[in-house]
Amino acid sequence: MNMGRLTHFTERLYAACLRSARALGASVCIFSLAMLGGCQLRPLVDPEYNTYVRIKINTDNIRNVTTGIYNEDIPVPEIAPEVMHVLFYEPDGNSLVAESFVSESSVDENGYTWISGHLSLVPGDYRMLAYNFGTEGTTVENRGNYETVVAGSGTVSEQVLNSYSSKAPGEIVVYEPDHLTVTQLELETVPYHDGVHVIEAEATTVVETWYLQVKVEGLEYVSGAQAFLSGMHSGHLISQGDRVEEPQNTVYFTLQSGDDAGTPVICGIFNTFGRVPGSQNSLRLTFDIRTKDGRTVNAEYDITDLFSSRNALEHNWLLMEQTLTIDPPDPVPGEGGGFQPEVGDWEDENHDIVI
Repeated sequence: MNMGRLTHFTERLYAACLRSARALGASVCIFSLAMLGGCQLRPLVDPEYNTYVRIKINTDNIRNVTTGIYNEDIPVPEIAPEVMHVLFYEPDGNSLVAESFVSESSVDENGYTWISGHLSLVPGDYRMLAYNFGTEGTTVENRGNYETVVAGSGTVSEQVLNSYSSKAPGEIVVYEPDHLTVTQLELETVPYHDGVHVIEAEATTVVETWYLQVKVEGLEYVSGAQAFLSGMHSGHLISQGDRVEEPQNTVYFTLQSGDDAGTPVICGIFNTFGRVPGSQNSLRLTFDIRTKDGRTVNAEYDITDLFSSRNALEHNWLLMEQTLTIDPPDPVPGEGGGFQPEVGDWEDENHDIVI
């Protein structure tokens, strides 16, 4: 070792100094060590404290994303993390002592992506947590304590909220979350070592993807559609692997025109942290009609029982049997008839999430 044979007290003091250098300033710690005398100081970034974190991204068996696709014409969410935010906590979880962003990407012989990177980590016992960084629709908050780190999604804009006329008092309407791949280790021991200490973990998503389909008569008169689905979990406690029960959220998402064995449908996939057990699930659909006066058609359904169907339980498919009828709009002078929209014809809606 560069510092020679240190006593156990010296090693503990050095480790404590490095842990607190971020808060107190490295100069205070280095001065304390220098007072011990007879030792060659170890630099803060030291090969003997070199730790290499490797995280495997496992996207196997994600319903409506990598398996169980009901409608092949509907685009599925991409789950391709580029950067992982890695956090290390004291064993009691109360203090965040180190964090880093790792971004080295590789693919193994089985086709799995690994995100890796080096960091300097003082030997000791830790709790580790990591999640993919940079998601637009998913927020990660309360990172200072291992037990309280929570993933959620942002509330919708005023423009979207104004289109939801049946919003109940206190109801929270949010955008659907992006897929978030996470991993956690309850105990990771970093020993005193020469060379590189390697930590490996596997990350999986904590977000569910569902498919919703509604039969529509008069689809040719529709130029856009959006949905509001109530009774959804508002977040996910990453370290505990539990959903946030309260408050419940209403998830907003857009729908597309489609076809199911010759039957015109409005359909789409949406992401959520899951349905709150025992909740009432109100589905409100808003359709934009192709007229200059901007007329809309609203429809509301109680689809609570649909979540107990075999298609929902086994595949995350919400296939409604009801047929919604859209009456022809009044003709607009100087314009021809309607049009038959297809998947991809409608413009995407862009929105900003404050993280």
